[in-house]
Amino acid sequence: MSTRIPSGLIAAKGGRGAYQSVAASLAAAHSAELADAIDDALCVLGACCSARSVALTSPGRPIRKTWLAPETPAPAELGEALRAFAAERAKDAVAERALVLDPEAKGEGERKLARLGLLYVHLVPVRGRHDVAGLLLLCRSSRPWRDRFGPGGPHAPTEARQIAELIGLALERNRLSEERGEVKRRLRQSQRLEIAGATAAGMAHNLNNVLAAMLGHTETALEASRGSAAVYNAVLSIKNAGERAGELIENLLGVGRRDFVEKVVQLGSLCEETILLVRPSIPTRIRLELRERSDGAETIGRVEEIQQVLFNLIRNAAQAIANEGEVVLTLETRSGDPSLAMQIGALALREYVVLEVRDSGIGIDAVARLEIFRPFYTTRPAGTGLGLSTVADIVSEHGGALRVLDAPGGGSVFEVWFLTHDEAARTVFLPRGEGEPVLVVAERAVRERIEDVVAALGYEPLGLSHPREALRVIEGDPDNYHAVFLCTDLIELDDYFFLAERFHSVCPTLPLTILTPGRTPPTLLGGVSGRQVWLAGLDSSTSIAAALRLMFSSGDGSRGAGRE
Repeated sequence: MSTRIPSGLIAAKGGRGAYQSVAASLAAAHSAELADAIDDALCVLGACCSARSVALTSPGRPIRKTWLAPETPAPAELGEALRAFAAERAKDAVAERALVLDPEAKGEGERKLARLGLLYVHLVPVRGRHDVAGLLLLCRSSRPWRDRFGPGGPHAPTEARQIAELIGLALERNRLSEERGEVKRRLRQSQRLEIAGATAAGMAHNLNNVLAAMLGHTETALEASRGSAAVYNAVLSIKNAGERAGELIENLLGVGRRDFVEKVVQLGSLCEETILLVRPSIPTRIRLELRERSDGAETIGRVEEIQQVLFNLIRNAAQAIANEGEVVLTLETRSGDPSLAMQIGALALREYVVLEVRDSGIGIDAVARLEIFRPFYTTRPAGTGLGLSTVADIVSEHGGALRVLDAPGGGSVFEVWFLTHDEAARTVFLPRGEGEPVLVVAERAVRERIEDVVAALGYEPLGLSHPREALRVIEGDPDNYHAVFLCTDLIELDDYFFLAERFHSVCPTLPLTILTPGRTPPTLLGGVSGRQVWLAGLDSSTSIAAALRLMFSSGDGSRGAGRE
């Protein structure tokens, strides 16, 4: 907790100099220096307002507090009291308020502050660009500074509101900087995946030739082993595994040029087949079984991709078991609950086939659970970090959802929710339009390809070469256009964040997707999610189509309803 009033910043106490000094300090502070700059600003604010203690609370961040009573040390329980009081007064964060605290109050935070002698508190909202980013608490042990408590309550000095505004802008700038860094990190990961994909596609051609020879020999081996049931079944399993491998190789060769093909997948039979194929690679100390199988558990999708989900989840579960243990698969039909929190995807009010893969291993801690589906994240020295990210991609492409839970008695449970056959058959994975206008802002060569995708889905694209033209068009008729594709490259990404804000200043409800080089699946930008902005790769027709679906399903109906 800071007790230092920075020299030079307080020279003009109560005057314009304090505001200018704090403004300069916060403006010059980088992310790593922002906490110290805010501490200094709180010191200046407390001195200007003759406060005994000043605190700043903001969601998701530790409380910042300053003690400005040099005659007494800061009480050890001050931080806890301020945190509790801020939680109690969170609803007051939208307006400036003055409070007289009661030592016998019901609220624990108010009671503790009052018993510390802090009987008078001013609450000053700290605002970002679009919402309240935090709350300033100016605490005193005597009557407030200049004003008396009247019917409407006193107002904090001008300095308090000005410095609160400066802190709010600094927090907003830092949030935007962190958000941009996260988006760039995702783009770098996407580029690494593209390089890996290109390498894999090149290798697939050679693997296909080797695999064809292997499958040819298995036919000969089958004929030669008909007298031995054990040998025949073993060779048959090799042949089945080789055929599945051939299907996966075809997928590698067709990356970027295949559409979603509907095919009925019987999940119970697929689980049994996968267990037979993967059993030889699992240590014998680990039991592997399908314990419960729901009759008629069917979905629609690519059988080889769904089997890849099973392979990866079973192997991941087995690797989590150090000694003896078990991996148990179950299948059952459940109704989707939209309020159920999922790590990948979201549930709708529909029927699902739920595949559970439960292990008795070491479990997954809270930190790893947030990262395990991110490409290249691994906790194993020999791991690639691509197994679970592949699972997440496949489940998302099939319109499913996924979450990880702690298993009773230890271990983990991976729940995969696939739409049932009937529900999946009614779901259109690509959006269909009826002529709704969509703006496409990009250079001509790129724009024409994007326009082809948009038009093929039934929408009416309007292509423009420059954002200024698009802004003029929207300003002329802000209710006519239903979505915008804004095409850029990684170097200019920061500029396009600001451009997205400019589009929303003209039409706040307009959904917008920033298209960048690569095959990045549509990602909602976290810090501006309320502004309906997505990021997607322009080199994938599937990503462009999925972004359209997300944009048209994000609105309130005034700009075209989502169609499924």
